[in-house]
Amino acid sequence: MNKSNPVNVLVGDDHQVIFQGIETMLNNHSIINDLDYAASIDEISSRLSENKYDLLLLDLNINGINSLDHVEAFRGIIEDLKIIIFSSYNNKKLIDKASDLNTNGYLLKNTDQDSFQSAIEKVINGGTVFDQELKITDSPSDDIEQYANLEELSKREKELAALIIAGNNEQEIADLLFISKNTVRTHKKNIFRKLNVSGTFGLIKYIQANNEVF
Repeated sequence: MNKSNPVNVLVGDDHQVIFQGIETMLNNHSIINDLDYAASIDEISSRLSENKYDLLLLDLNINGINSLDHVEAFRGIIEDLKIIIFSSYNNKKLIDKASDLNTNGYLLKNTDQDSFQSAIEKVINGGTVFDQELKITDSPSDDIEQYANLEELSKREKELAALIIAGNNEQEIADLLFISKNTVRTHKKNIFRKLNVSGTFGLIKYIQANNEVF
């Protein structure tokens, strides 16, 4: 498969906001043909049975179920399916298990947009990807990260953050708020800095971890 052939991607995650973030990351990317969403293990299996997908972006924990236990079953439906584990868990044992199951990669959910797009392209073209910042450690994977308070954001920054979470790209946000794209980028940098997060997925993770709403 080469870069000239757009691919069909299925996202398996029990949080729709993650799918919205992925949509934002891959918005208008030439390598993507269709991008679909499944919120449970059963729904993933059903969609794989009904459609020909090239890549599955798979959350590690879906509704309390370890999705690694279902990798072989998913490959039984589509033999040449490429699978990237996409998780907030940064733990050597989990990474090793994903590798032992011959998945095509393991990415953290705070991966920035450029790295995320590059990883997708690499896997589609036959490579494997493992996040460069993964810890080679056996420490517990569910450490609670410390985040700044959402109240540190200005009213405008909260408005913009909500639009990011909703899946709007920079131009759409600029149009909705009647500001320039450069101003949008400046606000985004300030939001990420104040909340101590890395990119769109870091923002999504912050919202999930702190049960925040805008």
